[in-house]
Amino acid sequence: MGQHTPTNFRVIEHGEDTDAAGGASPGGRVRRGTAGQTLNIGDFVVLVPGIRRWFKTLGNSYYAGGCQTGIVVGGKNTYMSAILDAGAIGVAAGIVGDDVYVMTRGVCYGIADATGIKAGKAFSAGRTTAGRIIGDMLTYFAEITPGQQRSAGTSTLSEAAFAARTVFAGGPGTALAAGVDYAALVGTVTVGQFGLWEFRTASNGTTMTAAPGSLVAATKPALTLPAGSAALITLGFLIVNPTVGSFVGGTTALDDGAVIPRTEYYDLVGSAIPRGMALQDGGAAASAVLVELF
Repeated sequence: MGQHTPTNFRVIEHGEDTDAAGGASPGGRVRRGTAGQTLNIGDFVVLVPGIRRWFKTLGNSYYAGGCQTGIVVGGKNTYMSAILDAGAIGVAAGIVGDDVYVMTRGVCYGIADATGIKAGKAFSAGRTTAGRIIGDMLTYFAEITPGQQRSAGTSTLSEAAFAARTVFAGGPGTALAAGVDYAALVGTVTVGQFGLWEFRTASNGTTMTAAPGSLVAATKPALTLPAGSAALITLGFLIVNPTVGSFVGGTTALDDGAVIPRTEYYDLVGSAIPRGMALQDGGAAASAVLVELF
């Protein structure tokens, strides 16, 4: 009972000489996953819950601690080899649905979003180009889970079940009030398909927006995120999969018994703890920078 011959290695330890003269040598813990979009070597990515695929996004909140993050080091296009070389950044590792290798802890090369990365400084997700890193911690996130649920007042909306402190551009934002409604959904998900909406708020905690991702996905893993916002707090997202009738955003109740939307709620929550630090000064945008992932 419980005895088997291991054949499926989900996590791979890959390393060279970590004490090499002249600084740390690339190597670390790498896991195999599935790309949710076209990903390149050096991309800073996040494993999106529910979908369970790796994405890069300008939505800084995804990288703030509640989801696993890492840097792409290989994939189908590299014949499933981990390429730990500065000259390889920007090379396509795979397209949507392909296997990719993502380093989650260790030393590898990331892609600079802008100048100003300095050795020894923490980095966060870039705010100009998705998948890049920037040498500051001007992050955007909710510090406490909002507890997204169907609104008590309007059945077609989501709301925050709990009051939640927020961080906006690295500083305190206005706390999200318990019971505040999220923005209205716009768009239709046909019966049998999957759809996703992402919820965001401004620093005041009351200006809400809802951005649709894919609304025509045949399966949950085929869902895609909307274009991310680098200047708003992403509170979470919602997935619907109507099994009887079509779901019409803003019209169909999130718990409609006739349409049966099979609604799933996902919160994003973060902290100011960095996901890694630079091991060398960064150069111009799109250049390679050696980093350590925590």
